[in-house]
Amino acid sequence: MLNFTAAFVIVYLLLFFANRFGARAAGVINGVPLIAGASYVLLGIEQGEIYSSLAASENSLGANISLLTLCLYILARQIKIPIIFSGLLCCAAFIGISVGLSQFNIDPIAKLMLGFTGLLCFHIFFSKLPESEGISSSITPTQKQILIQAFLGAALIWGVALAGNYVPDIIAGKLVALPIPALAILIVLEKNKGLLSLNSFLKVTPAAFGINVFYTTMVWLLYPAIGIIYGTIIAYLSIIPLIWFCLKKPK
Repeated sequence: MLNFTAAFVIVYLLLFFANRFGARAAGVINGVPLIAGASYVLLGIEQGEIYSSLAASENSLGANISLLTLCLYILARQIKIPIIFSGLLCCAAFIGISVGLSQFNIDPIAKLMLGFTGLLCFHIFFSKLPESEGISSSITPTQKQILIQAFLGAALIWGVALAGNYVPDIIAGKLVALPIPALAILIVLEKNKGLLSLNSFLKVTPAAFGINVFYTTMVWLLYPAIGIIYGTIIAYLSIIPLIWFCLKKPK
């Protein structure tokens, strides 16, 4: 029950920021590792610090897979595939690519280098996307939408923790990056502002995911060294300057 309550608060805050401050702020807040943080803590408690640390090292590739499948979702919507099937296609593609990449034994340092390089490429590509006007005005999700999205967020946290009992860390770590919260925001943005409004969300998403990857890198380094509690606290403190920087509006 506690995890479902936490997930509800996370998704509600995402929608609040989208409503109050626009799609850019929602994109940045989406990168804050709230769900990822809870997932790695649960993995650490249930499977041990080493398992959680190794799983965290997979997040850099998982973030890039997430961005790729979000692009797939938008492409599917542009060719008029219904929202539910577009979302399922996005999630299925994410899982398929994650499992496929898990067949390769890649050094953690190489994963980080590939991950940050991929995020930079996505940032350059997304920065050229056109934007619609008026995207910063209010978005008003219904209570039904919030409840559904909160349920999905809670299911992701529990699902990743449960997966730790059955799959290796190389797969569980990527599943943490499954883009369910981002999909929830994209759906609400599209319903209220149209497809073009999604570009403002995407423009800041690579940098926001970079926050997430930096956090999980700290988890990878700190959990085996100082444990889950202190490792989590220091990892969260380390991303505060990054969040502030990403929230600053470009000149």
